[in-house]
Amino acid sequence: MALHFIDDNWELKQKFISFHGTYDSFHGMYDYFCTTFTDVLSDWNVKKKIRSVVVNLDSEKVNEKVSSWMTEQGLVPFVSPLLSSLCLADFLESYCWNRSNREADKIRKAFDYIRKPANKHKFQMAIERAESMGKKVISRPLPEWLHGLNELETAVGYKEAFWELEVMDYEFKLINLAKEEWDKATAVYEYLKILNGAAQRLSDTKYTTANVFFPKVCELYLNLLLWERADEYFVREIATGVKERFFSKYWLNYKLYLATAIVLDPRYKLDIVDRWYTEIYGTMADVRMKEIVDVLTHAYNKYAHDNCKMLDEMGRPCTSSSLQNSELVLYLKVPKIPPVEEFDVLA
Repeated sequence: MALHFIDDNWELKQKFISFHGTYDSFHGMYDYFCTTFTDVLSDWNVKKKIRSVVVNLDSEKVNEKVSSWMTEQGLVPFVSPLLSSLCLADFLESYCWNRSNREADKIRKAFDYIRKPANKHKFQMAIERAESMGKKVISRPLPEWLHGLNELETAVGYKEAFWELEVMDYEFKLINLAKEEWDKATAVYEYLKILNGAAQRLSDTKYTTANVFFPKVCELYLNLLLWERADEYFVREIATGVKERFFSKYWLNYKLYLATAIVLDPRYKLDIVDRWYTEIYGTMADVRMKEIVDVLTHAYNKYAHDNCKMLDEMGRPCTSSSLQNSELVLYLKVPKIPPVEEFDVLA
């Protein structure tokens, strides 16, 4: 497990926790993980300072246990387990392709057929025949093992050669996808490529602070909303399924946590949240923006009250009302700095 933290010099640090133990079942592994995780944080006396937990397991059991533990600590309201961007990328790829079970099965059978030594020469002839007719066929050799997006990408790239092999080989014609199935596979590939690209941009981001992720997650979510209105029914089904399966569980936590982080980026503040929320929520954007401002204010007041013990102008402890004229309010009023790409928010 990786632990990311900011030290007393405001530098980003990383440590790894290694788990060693035995468990007698799959669920026992989750219990062991959660118990060991919370015990380590208690031993280090940092449990009250935890602000987020990012999990690589899409597990209700882990999330429920960690959420319950974090609630007991009385942490700030936008904190809860989040699914990592790496897990999101894998989830989107496997979910979208597996929703096309019939096409996926037929493509795998087609690959198994052309991998047979007796059929490799015929397939090469089909490729050359397609190319001689000006049709586009990918040039790379067929790998021995394919999965998910790579499997679909390769199949779409060989589609024209498959058509020619069907003409040459009646046995392959019984295996090959029909036109409607190829149309579906091709459309799913085009949409999945966009989704996967957005998810990979999340995963490929260098180890950094949370302020960079908000627009990338919003891009994913907005694409799903748009695709729910696509002409192809199977694209609508996939978009709705991904949104319900993933974002219905994680979007609320993501948007609160990541929006709060990007508001604290002086290049953007509240403006970027307002723009994305207008795209996503339309007429309800103002209501959603109020949620973010309320959470941000509540979190700031909690930090100020618990950590700073600030006094007002009369030397008395600050109340929640006097905190409204706070550093947070002043920060939001000050003009933004230029939106340069290379930027260290901690500095």
